[in-house]
Amino acid sequence: MTVSPDVQAETPQIRYHSRVAIFESGEHTLLGDSIKLQLPSGTVLAGKHPMMMAPPWETVDQLPMTFGHIVALAGDFYGTPDQPICTAADPKVQFIKCYDTLRNSPKVEVSELLKFINDEVAALNKALKEGKQPSSIYDGGVWDTFKTTKELERITKGRYLKLALHNLDHFGHEAVKAYAAGRLCTNAGLNGLPLSPDGLILRAQ
Repeated sequence: MTVSPDVQAETPQIRYHSRVAIFESGEHTLLGDSIKLQLPSGTVLAGKHPMMMAPPWETVDQLPMTFGHIVALAGDFYGTPDQPICTAADPKVQFIKCYDTLRNSPKVEVSELLKFINDEVAALNKALKEGKQPSSIYDGGVWDTFKTTKELERITKGRYLKLALHNLDHFGHEAVKAYAAGRLCTNAGLNGLPLSPDGLILRAQ
């Protein structure tokens, strides 16, 4: 699929579909960790290679995470539900604002979420090792979706379900515009272009 660099926002025409499947945080993490990342230097890293966020996190105690963790956290746990990227006057600016909700979030909260996600990944890997489908751990399996939703609501102080309810950038028909804005911001950051006062950077450790 080719994504046009033109990401000018339009009012999305939302299409509703029956929900037939879910894709949980641990599955996001496994997928993100399975890819390979090529850095501007040409170095290729596994998605599970520890990364760290741009300042302010790298100027204090480090909170390393993998690319899979970032895939899992973005959108599901961090974002601007009342101001979608795909409907913004400048999607790139709004993408940075969404990114900053993660980058500027309390480290205690992110640490709790990472522990939660890592426990879920461990359960998924156990199911795979036993020859089961990863989805078997959910809804009646060892990973109770109702209980975990209550826990995630507690950790995020109610933001988790609000994002799920209003997240056009994740579930909306025009979500591709959010993806395109993110690609443009990422490419600009890799080329050293200024994107915000602090920059938009992920650095490999």
